[in-house]
Amino acid sequence: MKYLDQTDSDTGSGGVLLLPAQPNSTANLAVAAGKVGQMYLLDRNSMGGYSNNRKNKVLGTFSIGSCWCGESYFQGWDTLGRVVTSGGSNIIVWKVQTSSTLTQESVSPQLNSGQDGGFLTSVSSNGTQNPIIWAVGRPVDISPANVTLYAFDPLAAAQGSLSWLFAAVAGTWPNTMGNANIVPVVAGGHVYVASYQQLAIFGLGAGIAAPLSAQTTEQASAEPAQAGVRDFTQLPPHGHELFGTITTVKGDMLTLATRTGALVNVDATEAVQTYQSIVLLVDEPVRMLGSYNATNVFQATVITRAKASSRLWPPDR
Repeated sequence: MKYLDQTDSDTGSGGVLLLPAQPNSTANLAVAAGKVGQMYLLDRNSMGGYSNNRKNKVLGTFSIGSCWCGESYFQGWDTLGRVVTSGGSNIIVWKVQTSSTLTQESVSPQLNSGQDGGFLTSVSSNGTQNPIIWAVGRPVDISPANVTLYAFDPLAAAQGSLSWLFAAVAGTWPNTMGNANIVPVVAGGHVYVASYQQLAIFGLGAGIAAPLSAQTTEQASAEPAQAGVRDFTQLPPHGHELFGTITTVKGDMLTLATRTGALVNVDATEAVQTYQSIVLLVDEPVRMLGSYNATNVFQATVITRAKASSRLWPPDR
C-alpha cells in the first residue's frame, strides 16, 4: 500500500461497478479499475482474499488506460450486457460473455480530454434499442478550460462506423488542478451537464446538420463563500501559490523548479506536520500554498499533486 501511494498507482480512482445477473451464468460479476490502467473482472461469490504468495484471483484483466473514471453498463440490442470503460481518452465497449469473461466490441474516437486520464459516462436508450453513450471531456488547458459533451453510438461503432454523433462545448472548469469529474445526466429527452457556475441543457434540435443543440444555459448566482472554505480561484491573504516540479528533497526541505524555470527553496515542515502534504518525491509535479520568510525561503502550508501538463498550470502567483 505504501508503494502504491508513493507512486500514485492506487486503484481508488476508478471505483467498482456491480453487474446485474447475467443469463446462463452463476457468477455475480463486478468490474474495478484504477490509475494503473487495468480493469479487473471479479466474481463476487469467490473473491479469493488477499495473499502475498499468489496472484490476484480474478476472472480477467483488461487494458483500458489510466482511469480517474467510472464504468457504465447497459443491455444491448442482442440482450447481452455491455460494460463501458472510459480510461485514457477513449470509450471502450466490452460484451459480457456467458462464460464470465469480456470481449472488446468497439472503441470510440479519441476524446479531447485533459487532466488525469479518463472521464465519466452515462448511457441512454429506448429499452435495449438505440443506446447512446454520453461522456464529458476534461479541460486540456487553463484558458478557456472548456469541458466538452460527446455522444457515441456503440452499435454503429461495432459495425465499423467510428465517428461521434455529437460533440460540443458544455461549460468550463477553471480549477484545472482538480479533475472535472462531471457525469452527464440524461432525463426526459435532455442531457444535463453541470460545470463551473453553469448548467448546460441539450435537447433535440431542428437542423439536420446539428442534431442536438444547447437549449438553455443558466448562470448560477454568485454567493458568498462559506466561512472556512477556500475559493480555489483566490489566494490566501498575503500568500502565494506555486506550481512546479520537485528537484531535490532532504528531510522537510526541498527545491522546487517552478513552471517559469525559477528554483525555489521550500520548507515543508508545517505542511508535513499538519498532514497537509503528499509524500515528497523528486520529479513529482506539485501545487504549493504558503509564503516567503525573511530569507526568501518558501514556507509551505499545503502541498498537493499537480497535473503533469504545463498547459494546465496557471501562472505562479
